[in-house]
Amino acid sequence: MNHSLSTDGVHLEHSPFYQIYLYDTLARFNDWAAANRFALSSRMRDVKNMPGALTYMLKPNGTLPMFGDTPSIVHRPDAIPYIERYPHLYYAMTQGQSGTQPSTRVGKLSNQYAFFRQHWGGNAGPVRDSVQVMMTAGYHSNIHKHADDLSIDLYGYGRDFLVESGRYAYTNRSERKVVMQAAAHNTVHVVGKNFNLTPSNLRRSQITSVGASSTQWTAAGTSGLLGQGMTHTRRLAYDRDGTVLVYDDITSPTTTSFVQRFHLGTGLNRVSSGSRHALFKDKENRSIHLLQLEVGTTPKVAVGASYVSYRDYDWQRRNQVVTTRRGKQVEYLTLIHIGEKTTKITSATVQTTARHYVVRYKLSDGKTKTLSMLR
Repeated sequence: MNHSLSTDGVHLEHSPFYQIYLYDTLARFNDWAAANRFALSSRMRDVKNMPGALTYMLKPNGTLPMFGDTPSIVHRPDAIPYIERYPHLYYAMTQGQSGTQPSTRVGKLSNQYAFFRQHWGGNAGPVRDSVQVMMTAGYHSNIHKHADDLSIDLYGYGRDFLVESGRYAYTNRSERKVVMQAAAHNTVHVVGKNFNLTPSNLRRSQITSVGASSTQWTAAGTSGLLGQGMTHTRRLAYDRDGTVLVYDDITSPTTTSFVQRFHLGTGLNRVSSGSRHALFKDKENRSIHLLQLEVGTTPKVAVGASYVSYRDYDWQRRNQVVTTRRGKQVEYLTLIHIGEKTTKITSATVQTTARHYVVRYKLSDGKTKTLSMLR
């Protein structure tokens, strides 16, 4: 239990799908032990916290983010023993048709996930149209472990915008090997290399903090898995609407080439792109615009292809946005906006202070906003 479950009820095998599987197994085992007067470790009491954590892993459409070995399937309340004891989870799983509306919209689940949830339905709009941002970290074992530390999932307006590659299937086929690699995830890695997932690096990756203010929500995480002596810190700032600012800070003992990747959901087609930006939209005109802001060396943005496996043995082509940088101290400052209707970032400026990057940006719908990022 100490190896596999945090005290706040998060399964530590890096895959939200197994949060459901393990809770079902352990809850039934607790029932068996009680019926047979079999004494269990006091840690088994923490099993009751697992459905509460699951509430905030679920995306607005009822699926789970495809971190680790998690497929994209809709989960139903009858999969959860004693669902009636967890009204917030019941609400999340039924998209507001039953249960009690949660009030928490920003948080940290153990040191493995950070989440932002725009709203929970009601007067704010349909539950499935809410924006949700999640970031993952954590290396406790190689069980279900992908090279996905500090990867993010971005959902909103009824669709995936930034999404992981999935598990493909438990098979020896080449697709399985592809989805396990760092290049298949929404993170930063050394060009041409995977993460260093060795026993000596266990627990060298974690979500470190989340925060909330009246204008933005923030999250941060660190990873020491890129390579020998390298450290990656990622920070997020979310405007509580449709814009996320992503800051990546990588240090290396030697000059190294790094690549940042963002893999898009299927059906998002390129509208325009350049050396610093890329704009995509789907058939319903929902859009995502990614803009690399100029900090340090000039970024080089490219659009390429990758693949996603929403379900076992599914293999669909989609776009990815790739940005390369080289150095010992490398920074990325990436402004990402998603729109229910096609909306792009028309201008953005960066002010550097002693402790922050202050980003002021204007959207094509006329809105002007500011996000602040700790350096």
